[in-house]
Amino acid sequence: MSQSATPNLAILDPAQPVASRKWSLPAAIILVAIVAALAVFTNLGGARVLTRHEVLAAEPAREMTQFPSFQMFMLPKLAGAYRTAKPPGMMWLIAISITAFGEASALAARFPSGLACVASAVLVTAFAARWFDIAVATLAGLFQATILITQLQGRLCEADATLGAVVLIAIGALALACVPSPRGRMSTCWTSTLFYMAIAASILLKGLIAPALMLLAIAFYWLVRRDRRILQFLLNFKGIAIVLCTSLGWAAIAYTIDPAIIHDWFSEQIGTATGTFGSDPWYFYFHSVLFDLLPWTPFVFVAFFMGIPRRPVRRGLPPPAPSASAKPAPASPLPILEYAWPDTPPQPNLLVRFWRWVKPADPITQFLACWFVPGIIFLSAIKHKHGHYPIPILPPLIIASAAGMVHFVRWQRRMPPRILITIAWTIVCLAAGAVGARWTLHWSKLPTAALQKDMAIVVGVIAAGCILAGLLDYFRWHIAQIACIIVCVLVVEISIQYTVIPALDDYRPQAELALRAAAEVPGSKTIFLLGRREEEHEAQYTFYLRQPMQRCDEFAFFPKLAALNRPPFYAITPAILIPDLRSRWKVTLLDTASPIRSGETEDDHLNLVRLDPIAASRQ
Repeated sequence: MSQSATPNLAILDPAQPVASRKWSLPAAIILVAIVAALAVFTNLGGARVLTRHEVLAAEPAREMTQFPSFQMFMLPKLAGAYRTAKPPGMMWLIAISITAFGEASALAARFPSGLACVASAVLVTAFAARWFDIAVATLAGLFQATILITQLQGRLCEADATLGAVVLIAIGALALACVPSPRGRMSTCWTSTLFYMAIAASILLKGLIAPALMLLAIAFYWLVRRDRRILQFLLNFKGIAIVLCTSLGWAAIAYTIDPAIIHDWFSEQIGTATGTFGSDPWYFYFHSVLFDLLPWTPFVFVAFFMGIPRRPVRRGLPPPAPSASAKPAPASPLPILEYAWPDTPPQPNLLVRFWRWVKPADPITQFLACWFVPGIIFLSAIKHKHGHYPIPILPPLIIASAAGMVHFVRWQRRMPPRILITIAWTIVCLAAGAVGARWTLHWSKLPTAALQKDMAIVVGVIAAGCILAGLLDYFRWHIAQIACIIVCVLVVEISIQYTVIPALDDYRPQAELALRAAAEVPGSKTIFLLGRREEEHEAQYTFYLRQPMQRCDEFAFFPKLAALNRPPFYAITPAILIPDLRSRWKVTLLDTASPIRSGETEDDHLNLVRLDPIAASRQ
C-alpha cells in the first residue's frame, strides 16, 4: 500500500504537535452536535407515549399553559392537586416548550430534555478539549451522546438529563477558573457567577441533590490541591445572593400557597435517604454505572491502566523528549500496559499505576477523580437508589472511556492483523445479542412474533457493524473503524426506537383510553380520577385528557366531591371500585383500556364510566 493511501492517524497520537492536526474543536463540536441530535430527536415523540413519571412533570406544565396564573406558575397542579414533591423548574421548561410548539404533545414535552442531551455532549467535548487531546475530546462528546443512560433518560421529559447539563455548566465554570490548563485559567468573576447561577437552576430542577454532589467535589479537590483560588472562587457574594433569592424566594411563595409543602419536601428528601421509598444494596451503583456507560464501558478499564492522553503544556509544541538518563523499563507481559504518561518514565508495576491514578501529578486528573469518587460514595450511602441518579457525575468516566478508545487504536497499530480474532468476537457479539433478545422476550411477556422480528433486525445491524469493523481493522484503517463503530451504535439505537420500544410500550392503552374519553365526555364536565394506589391517583393518562380533572385519593370522599357538581358524573376507575360505585349510582360503562399493563391484574383494569343518581334513573 502506498504512503498516500495510509490513513492519517495524527489525531490519535498525543505526541504529535497540535498545529499539525487536521481536526479542530469547532469541527468536533459540529460533529458531536449532529450525532447527539440524531441519537436523541429521532422518533422522540412517536416511540412511545409518556410514562407515568414523565406525566408528573408534563401534566402540571400542560395545566400551567391551559390555566395560566401566577399561583399556578409558582406551584403547579396535577389533576386539581398541588404538585409539591418536586420543584417546578422542569415544569417551567416543558410549559415553554408546549407554548412554542403550540400543542401539548409528547414531542413538545420531551424537547427540553433532548436539547439538554445535545448541550451535554457539546459541553463534554469543549471541557475535554481544554485539557486533553482533541481525539479524546471528540470521542468523549460522541460517547456522551450515545451511552445507554442518554437513550434512557434523554428521551424522557424528566429533570435528570437537564440536571446533568446544568451540573456540567457549574463544574465547567469551576474548572475554567481553578484548574490549570494549557491556556491558563480564566477570571473567577464571571465564572463564579455562572457557577452560582447553575447552582440555583439545579435547585429549581431537583432540589438539593445536585448542589450536594458539586460541593463534595469542590471540598475534596480543595483538600487535594489546597489552592486559595478555590476559596476566592466560592466567595462571590453576588452569586450567593442569586442562589438565595431564587431558591428561598420560590420556597417562600410556595409555602404561602400551600403550607403542607414543607412536610412533602422533608418526606421526599428524608424518605429517599432513609429508604422509606425502597432500599437497595450499597454496591448498587458499582454495576449500575457500568450499565449506564454501555456500550463504551470496557474502554473505561483501559483508561484506568493507561491514563488519559493530555495536551502539551504549551499549545502547538510536542511534549518534551524523555531524559537520556532514564532507564528503560522491562516489557510488560500485556502489550496494552506498555504505555505511560508521555512525559514520565514507564511504570509497568500495576500497584504503582494504581497509586498514580489515585494521586496523579496533573491537577485535571485529580479534579476528575474528585468529581466522581466522592459523588458515587455519597449516592451509595443513600438507601433508595436508581440508575439515573449518577448522571451528574458520569462525565469523568466518559472522558476516560474516550481515552481508552484512543489507547485501543494505538494498540491495534502495533499488533498484526488477526482476522480470526475478529471473527471470534463477531460470533461472541451475535451470541450475546441472541441471548439478550431471548431474555427480553421472556421477561416482557409480550407477543413474541413482532419482537422476534424487531430483535432480529437489531442483531443483524450489530453483526454487520462487527464484520465491517473487523475488515477495517484488517486493512489498518483505524479511523474508519472508529467511525464504523460509532455509526453502528447510532443505527442500533435508532432501530430500537422504531422497532423494539413501541412494542414494549404498555402505557399506550391508558393513553388511548384518555384520548377517547376526551372526545366522548363533554368539555365542561369534570372527570374524576378514582383509585387505590399512587399510580392511579397521579395517573399517567391525565396528560391526554382535556376536561377539568379532580383526583380522589380516598374513595370515601368521592360522594362529597361529586355533590359539588351536577349529574351525570364521569370517572376513570379501576374495575375493583365499580361494585362500590353501583351501591350509590347507576353505573354505565363507556369504555375500557385493553390490554392491561404487565404486572397488573383484572382488578386494576381502567374503565371510563358514567354515573347517574339512582333515583333519577328510576324516574
